[in-house]
Amino acid sequence: MGCQVPFPRVAAGYLSRLQLGGHDLGLASASELRDSSIMPAQLRSVVGPLAWGMLFGLAYSQSPLYTSNQNQYFLHGLAQAGVGFLADDWLAGTADPTPLFSGLVEVTARLFHPIVFYLDFLLLAGLYYLSLRRIAARLFNLEPASIANGVFTALLFAMHSAALRFALGRGIGGAWEYAFDGGVAGQRLLGDVLQPSVFGVFLLLSVQQYLEGRSQRAVLAAALAASVHPTYLLCAAVLTAAFVVDTVRSTRSLSATLQIGGLALLLVLPILIYVGRTFLPASPEAQRILVNFRLPAHAIVADWFDGAAIAKLAWIGLALYLARKTKLAGVMAVSLGIGVGLTLLQLALSSDTLALAFPWRVSTILVPLSTSVLAGAAARRIVSLLRGRALRVLAGLVIGLSVVSGAAATALQILQRAAAPERAVLEFVNTAKTPGQVYLIPPRLQDFRLDTEAPIVADFKSIPYRGDELLDWYERNRLLGFFYRDRISEIDCGLLDEFVQRYGVTHVVLEPDQRGLACAGLQQVYDDGQYSVFRLDRQS
Repeated sequence: MGCQVPFPRVAAGYLSRLQLGGHDLGLASASELRDSSIMPAQLRSVVGPLAWGMLFGLAYSQSPLYTSNQNQYFLHGLAQAGVGFLADDWLAGTADPTPLFSGLVEVTARLFHPIVFYLDFLLLAGLYYLSLRRIAARLFNLEPASIANGVFTALLFAMHSAALRFALGRGIGGAWEYAFDGGVAGQRLLGDVLQPSVFGVFLLLSVQQYLEGRSQRAVLAAALAASVHPTYLLCAAVLTAAFVVDTVRSTRSLSATLQIGGLALLLVLPILIYVGRTFLPASPEAQRILVNFRLPAHAIVADWFDGAAIAKLAWIGLALYLARKTKLAGVMAVSLGIGVGLTLLQLALSSDTLALAFPWRVSTILVPLSTSVLAGAAARRIVSLLRGRALRVLAGLVIGLSVVSGAAATALQILQRAAAPERAVLEFVNTAKTPGQVYLIPPRLQDFRLDTEAPIVADFKSIPYRGDELLDWYERNRLLGFFYRDRISEIDCGLLDEFVQRYGVTHVVLEPDQRGLACAGLQQVYDDGQYSVFRLDRQS
């Protein structure tokens, strides 16, 4: 039998020597650094951050296309790119809440392979990591070649790893999965798929740039996040306010504060105008549906305020204490104060409008910042207690295992998606669809639209945001709920006539609970033992 070397040992040995430009982890010895001539310095300064950012993204992991919110946020862009018959879907014709992101999707779909979407996520995850790393390095004087920097990186990788999320979710509960990077109310910057909210990483970049004295770049980064995902408009405004307060306190300069505020307003003006003209005034009934029917886990404080939320507030408080003598503490304190104040105001007024502004979303910035602060403080403490090559190897091992766990989690999700019960029917429709078809599907079959590239009546996951269009979506789901009953005896076949007349339905997908349904005009064209597809032969 040949010599076998366990992977962790190999990974630790390799990572302990990996040093790229100014972003080496302090895992290599001083002599190794002096002797290094891997590549020219200028190239290393670009490749280094990119490489470590990509490794962090791998450790974090991501779900396969198209998963979860991608079914909503990719629709407009893919339809505009001419993918399948998505342009004929009614939702693709509704007002687009994220036009810049849709433009990115369209260009990518037209010019590149879909794998680029995965690379986009890795790049954004890398920006998240690098922003937190620069912030911690500034607070705790983590020199690029120091062992403290290597330990900090190992901690940050581990606290964001798919392995830790799995352990927390299974061991404590789903609300704790994103304990170190997610905000309250199930909201977070990265998540596990590319979507507009991932561009919230530019809010962290904004904080990092401000701490380094680049106020204009800080405002630009915050405005970019809000422009890609308008839900971040309030978060961007909160950060800008924090910058203004800190600038007033440190410079006593009115002109400097006016420059920050004026530039911020100028940069977000285009998206403000678009949102105002497209989605305002908001229908009170539509807001009620969003808050109480579609988004209660995000919009109702009583639904999300739990032990995990309390722990995250404590996490933020501890970070504020550790960073109390730094400029970051001021920015975080003002942001926390505004977020908590607006949350209490929403509770006092029971305002649906304020609930849908998600004032608690500022926690998606504060929790990662707090994690960076505590990881930096812990790294300093660990190095003061433990020294030597063993610590270098251990840090490299943690990083290597984090990356492996993330890659394994991604691969496992791909396999699970391929083995899902609905996979066969989705593949059938994708190959059998023709122009003019409209499918009636179970409302929870959220992957149907993008996987098949065929128009549907509606599902529960993907929604429009303009008031009249949301009411249309609600009515469609109300009718779907009447038709897709758990008991066949309760299904009203007469609803099929209404679906044909109102929405032009041509095909019906039945799930296991409806198998055996016999309605006039239904002609079976597919059955896999789980799902069935019927052609609906009726006069419209």
